Amino acid sequence: MHLFGELRDFSLAQKIQMELQQKGMQVELVRDDVHGVARLFVRDQKDQEAAFHYYRVKLGLPAPPPKVDEDWQKLMKVPLGEMTRGLIILSLAITIALFFDEKIANWFYFNRLEDAPFESIMRGELWRLWTPIFMHFGILHILFNLMWLKDLGSVFESKYGPLFLLTFVSIVGAASNISQYLVGGPRFGGMSGVVYGLLGLLWVLPKMRDDFEYKLPKRDTTLMIAWFFLCLTGVFGPIANMAHAVGASGGILFALFLGMVKKKPPLSLFIRFFIMATVLPPLTFVLEVFVKSFK
Repeated sequence: MHLFGELRDFSLAQKIQMELQQKGMQVELVRDDVHGVARLFVRDQKDQEAAFHYYRVKLGLPAPPPKVDEDWQKLMKVPLGEMTRGLIILSLAITIALFFDEKIANWFYFNRLEDAPFESIMRGELWRLWTPIFMHFGILHILFNLMWLKDLGSVFESKYGPLFLLTFVSIVGAASNISQYLVGGPRFGGMSGVVYGLLGLLWVLPKMRDDFEYKLPKRDTTLMIAWFFLCLTGVFGPIANMAHAVGASGGILFALFLGMVKKKPPLSLFIRFFIMATVLPPLTFVLEVFVKSFK
């Protein structure tokens, strides 16, 4: 048996024993009349920590802070990469500039507002393929995106190098920007398409390669999927949903490619994720049209 508490109040000890047994733990109460205490034990060691935390709370002591998920502990130990740092600084610089003068946004939009479709890029302003990812339109917007970029970008930069991260951001960023422009015009911005790409990569790559030691906790995977579909409802106003979808698909396709480079992944797994990557953008488009039809 494994000790987790000791009390002089026998009735309180009995109450704790009963409540923990209702939670499915096997709890033993041993009365020590010599020392005037009641000791609480659990039979299974795996229940000891949870029983001790419950015992502390019943005594009026503060509950310990929740443990950080082991997968997140690994992710957070990765040092900030130089390429990741550069992307963050560039995002901050452009966003701060927009705060002081909104008119300069026209220099960073995918296409000038007064130009015909794709006219700006056809004229040679190729930077517009990427500059929308560095534009943010609020504090929460930029905080959310750059916090994810800091953690996820650093993981892949440390694993595959800064050139890989730059290539990934360039391809996924441009693809998500083009898709969002096609469905919603030039008034959009944010790193979220790239962030969803990194999330898709981190979600699928561990399933493709045994030598990739990082993974996204299931809770965070569920949260980001739920957030994706919640944004599609329109409750948060205009959201670059197509950029999210194409970004996530791009991350999944990158993961499939990296998996094939190392070894041949199971065909059924490859097909499942490939179908997911190809279906997500058109499905997002259909859902957006459906939601907008009710407005």
